[in-house]
Amino acid sequence: ISDRIKNFILDTIPGRKIVLHGSYFPTSALKTMLIASRGKIRPTYNAAYECTLVQTDTDMRDNLKIKLGHSDEFTDIISQLLPLDIPQIYIESFQNLQQHALSYGSAPRAIFTANSLWWNDPFKLWSAKCLDTGTLLLGAQHGGNYGAVRCLPAEVQEVALCDRYYSWGWTNSLDNKTNTPIIPMPANKLMNNPQWTPKKGSKKKGLLLGTTFPHRHIIRLSNTSHTLSIQYQPTPVVTWP
Repeated sequence: ISDRIKNFILDTIPGRKIVLHGSYFPTSALKTMLIASRGKIRPTYNAAYECTLVQTDTDMRDNLKIKLGHSDEFTDIISQLLPLDIPQIYIESFQNLQQHALSYGSAPRAIFTANSLWWNDPFKLWSAKCLDTGTLLLGAQHGGNYGAVRCLPAEVQEVALCDRYYSWGWTNSLDNKTNTPIIPMPANKLMNNPQWTPKKGSKKKGLLLGTTFPHRHIIRLSNTSHTLSIQYQPTPVVTWP
């Protein structure tokens, strides 16, 4: 069954629902919640979407050029480059994006997601439209460093976007400067996993906890979003080495 048909069938369940997308819950947990809630908590499926490269609309982008507060060489360059750096999916292909966002169905009572606000443009647009109608946005942790690193702007922005945020056990982040309630819960990827017990007769004792080890030297000074979204960009103006 295609993802669009699955979404259509699930959308026929009466009442305002809580929709899960990119939730990091295992399939068994999703099924349990769907059945126990009688369809009121249900997943929504991501219909495939590809943003193909199209002809850059220079006239439309020229109209987006803005005049900043004062004029100097730097602000003039920024004013010229900003319209050229906006992904095509938000300008030339925006109508297609809007049409695809409709496949997610009607606005639910709440949207729960772990990482779909990072990479899924149709979902982001659909979520924004739903929030305008009163839908709650519930976010969940999807990786390490959150709640532990003193300076992590990505965490601050992500938490601030949500009405509630569910963490992997912590309640107060070192870098959290938002008013969003942070609610601890078990790691969603581990839910419904059977409890591990050593095999009968095993002589193994203790538990090895593997974590990440900080490198002595800086290993990355890059913005990964540039690389990951390059397929949505018009012809690059500047190429960094």
